[in-house]
Amino acid sequence: MKAEFERKLKEYRFSFKCNTDGLYILYKNNVTNSILNTQLICSEPVDESILGSRNGNVIQCIGYFKLDLPTESSDQDFLILAFQNTNNHCVEFIIVTKNELLARLKKMRRISRDNRIIDMVFWLMPDNNLYHCSDISVEGEWYFLSKGLAGRMADGTEWDYSEFLNDWERLKMV
Repeated sequence: MKAEFERKLKEYRFSFKCNTDGLYILYKNNVTNSILNTQLICSEPVDESILGSRNGNVIQCIGYFKLDLPTESSDQDFLILAFQNTNNHCVEFIIVTKNELLARLKKMRRISRDNRIIDMVFWLMPDNNLYHCSDISVEGEWYFLSKGLAGRMADGTEWDYSEFLNDWERLKMV
């Protein structure tokens, strides 16, 4: 996943430096005064029988992350969550600002003062919509993620991460 991430950075004309814990300093078009601090976080192994649908929803692939949440004062501008798409044999990337991720997790009451390490589960659906599905109940899965005529109840909510899926332009806009 790291090699694919670095290939994408070069494709989008970023120069970069990396340290051993996945922290990257990105330079836009070799301009050293325009930098982004990013952290690449790779998915843990996924057991679909535990992390997958218990309600018959078809899932294209699952990303499972153990995050040591950055603080609001930490240096990361972006968190890049990478997971393997076993259906099409490519790597999927969730490209989200640290502030957006923290705001969504606070709104969902997923952040505790005592513990900054959390588990996050993402489901990529066959229609390429991406949802945060940590600790979802069978009833919640049925209510929020079953696709009806007007879409899913989770669409457009803090559960919906579709806009961040493989959106490399986010890095270029900053």
